[in-house]
Amino acid sequence: MMKRYQKDDLIMMVFTMTGVFSLFTTSLSGFHLYLILQNKSTVECDTLDNYNPFNVGSKDNWEQIFGTKKWKWFLPIESENAITGLEYPEKNHNAQMINSLI
Repeated sequence: MMKRYQKDDLIMMVFTMTGVFSLFTTSLSGFHLYLILQNKSTVECDTLDNYNPFNVGSKDNWEQIFGTKKWKWFLPIESENAITGLEYPEKNHNAQMINSLI
């Protein structure tokens, strides 16, 4: 005969499942926030060691994806400075080489 679950058992199962889901969602969101601020994709995460020519700074990386208008950040619309996917802004290669030598 199957045991009938008590109300407390169901509440604990739901609480545990909610905690696991929240932990997973928070860690995934944090990882993607890191990728946005570094201007990397999940594929580039392990392949670009310390040099990323497309990292133009955290603020500019964020605005490159979400735009400059804060009220549009959470709306599923294209930003005003959307990239075509054919050309990407790069930081100055010479300035980085000089800074790495200092």
